[in-house]
Amino acid sequence: MLRTAVVFLALAAPAGAAEFACPRGAADFLTPIKWSAEVLDVRTVEVRLGVQNPTDKLIQLVDAWVYFIDGLDREIGSYALSPGFQIAASGGNIDRQVVDPSFDATLATLPSTSVTICTEAVLFDDGTKQTF
Repeated sequence: MLRTAVVFLALAAPAGAAEFACPRGAADFLTPIKWSAEVLDVRTVEVRLGVQNPTDKLIQLVDAWVYFIDGLDREIGSYALSPGFQIAASGGNIDRQVVDPSFDATLATLPSTSVTICTEAVLFDDGTKQTF
């Protein structure tokens, strides 16, 4: 029988942890709030991620990647936020995705795991675009 691992964490980098360097885009725009990783079966891991919008504009489209980093600064897994993911002005939303089976949900449940959102571009509801 497969065990299901679920974790909800408030996201704060552990003391002394090196900041993850985004391969592209900026790590200081969209803020991860809470997240969970759940093993549904041997081939399926579902991730739920709360994301905060720091602007006073509704985000209509987003080009961003989510990176999970363990306490040894190793990438556990990553995935692209849903392109049509909308986030209310000065609000948040939850992205829910089934991710690649190589995503290690067991390691993701460790308390030292951190999340970084690397944002490349966003499109606001007023038609303006911001790139990073």
